Amino acid sequence: MPPVLERELRSAARYWGTYWIRVLAGAGMILGLVLLLAARTSMGFFSGAGLSASAMGALLFGACHIVLAVTFMWLCPMMTADCLSKERREGTMGLLFLTPLNAWDVVVGKGMAHVLRAFGLWFSTVPFLAVPFLMGGVQPADFLRAVTIELSVVLVGLAAGFLATARTTRWASAMLCALAYSIVLWIAMLGVCAWVARSAMLAAVPSNTGMPPDSAWFVIPIGIVFASVAVDGLSGTGLGTMPTWVIKGIDASLVAVLCFAVVAFGISVLLSGKLLDRSRRSDRSSSSDRGSRTSWRIGRRSARRWLDENPIRWLQQWSPLLRRGRLAWLAVVLVLWAGVGLLMNVDRHFNYVGWWFAPLLLLLMALAAAGSFRQEVEEGTMELLLVTTLRPQALVMGRARALWATFGPALLVSTLIQLATVQTGDVEGWWMEAQLVFIAWLTLPMVGMRCAMRRLHPMVGWILVLAWGVAAPMAVAGVLTAWMGAMFNSASPEMWIIFSIVGQGVASLWWGRMTVWDLETRNFMKRPLQLKPG
Repeated sequence: MPPVLERELRSAARYWGTYWIRVLAGAGMILGLVLLLAARTSMGFFSGAGLSASAMGALLFGACHIVLAVTFMWLCPMMTADCLSKERREGTMGLLFLTPLNAWDVVVGKGMAHVLRAFGLWFSTVPFLAVPFLMGGVQPADFLRAVTIELSVVLVGLAAGFLATARTTRWASAMLCALAYSIVLWIAMLGVCAWVARSAMLAAVPSNTGMPPDSAWFVIPIGIVFASVAVDGLSGTGLGTMPTWVIKGIDASLVAVLCFAVVAFGISVLLSGKLLDRSRRSDRSSSSDRGSRTSWRIGRRSARRWLDENPIRWLQQWSPLLRRGRLAWLAVVLVLWAGVGLLMNVDRHFNYVGWWFAPLLLLLMALAAAGSFRQEVEEGTMELLLVTTLRPQALVMGRARALWATFGPALLVSTLIQLATVQTGDVEGWWMEAQLVFIAWLTLPMVGMRCAMRRLHPMVGWILVLAWGVAAPMAVAGVLTAWMGAMFNSASPEMWIIFSIVGQGVASLWWGRMTVWDLETRNFMKRPLQLKPG
C-alpha cells in the first residue's frame, strides 16, 4: 500500500468520528423508514389509499438516496478541505518531503484515502438499503442511477476540498472556501446535466410530442439528481409511467454528470499537486506569497484609522478570509438569488428557496466564529498579543467586528432581495425571520469565540455554537411562550420572537464576558488544544 494512503487510513481508524458518523447515517436511514411507514396510511395523494409494499420500497429507496446525496454534499468538501493546509499549518509538510515521496504521491495518497473514507460511509448504509430491495419496487436501473449520482456527488465534493486546501493555510479559510467551490461546481454540474438531458430528449422524442418549456430546464436537473432513482420502480407499481425518451435523456445526463465529476476531481488533484510541487521547490507556500503581494492594498488612511481605533481590526485585514470573504459571500448570494429568479419563472413558490440563504450564511458564520483565534493559539502568538497594551476586550471586539463585516453585507442583501420577492401574505413571516437573523448575526461571534477559547476543535465548537447560541435560547423562548399562554392566555409568535432575542442577547453577553475572563486570567492555556473532534 502507498505510504501516504496507509498513513491517512491509520489516522482515520483512530478518529472517533469515522465510526460515529456512520451511526448518524444509519439513524437518518431509520428516521426515513419510520416517516415513510407513518405516511403509508396518511398520504392521500395516491388515490386516497395506502401505499403498496413495492411503492413504499421505491419511495424509501429514493428517500435514502436523498439523505446520502445531501450528506455527501456538505461532508465531502470538509473531508479534503484541510488535508494539505493542515500539513502546512502544523509544519509536517517538510517532514513528508524529507522522505522519497514527491508532491504527486502526497496528493494522490490523500485523495485515495478520502475516497475510501467516503465509500466507507456509503457501505455502512448498505444494510438499510437492503430494506427497500426486500420490499420490492427497486429495479437494477434504479440502483445504477443512485450509485452514479452518489459517486458524482462524492467526487465533486472532494474536488472542491482539494481546490480549497491547495490555496489556504487556516482551517476556517479552508472549510469556507471548500463550501464556496462546491457551490460553483454544483452549478456547473447541473448545467451540464440540463444541456445533455435536453439534447438527448430532443434526439429521442417522438415527432408529435412537445418538449418541456425552456424555463422548466432550470428545475429539471435538480429533479434528475435527487428524484430519478425510483423511476423504474414506481413505473412498475402502476403509480405512474415515464416515457422512454425521458428515461433515455435521464440516463444520458447522468453519464455526463459522472464524466464531469471525474474530470473535476482529476483537475483538482493535478492543480493541487502542481501547487504543492511549486511550494516544495520555492520552499514557501503559494498562499503566503499571494498574501504578501496583496496585503498592502489597504488604503493608508483607512489603515491608520483602524490602527488607532482597534489594532486587532487592522490585523484582520491581513487574513485572506476576512479580506476577501466580504465580497465572496456577497457574490455567492447574488448568484444564488439569480438562480432563484430563474426558477421563479417556472413557479412563483420557488421564492421560498431564498428564505434558506440567510440561515445558511449564519451557519457558515458560526463555523468561522468557532475557529476564531485558533491560528494564534496554535502558533503561540496569542501570548504575544496578551503581553501588549491591548486589553482583552479589544481582542474580542476586534474579531467580532471582523466577522460582522465579513458576513453582514451578504446577509443584508439577501434579506432585502427576499423582501422584494416576498408575497403580500408572507411579509409578517419575513419580518420575523429578519429579526432572528439580525440578532443571530450579532450574537454568534461571541458564543463562537468562547468555544474557541476552550480550545475545542472547530467542528465541535460549531455544534456547541449552534446549540448554545441558537437552539437553547429558542427552546427557552418556546417554554416561556407556552407558560405565558397557559397562565395569561397571551401566547403569540411575536412573544416567542421577543423571548428568543432576549435569550440570545443574554447568551451573547455571558459568553463574551467569559471569553474576556479567559484571556485576562490566561485560563485557556490550561487546556490542551484539540486537533481532532473529541
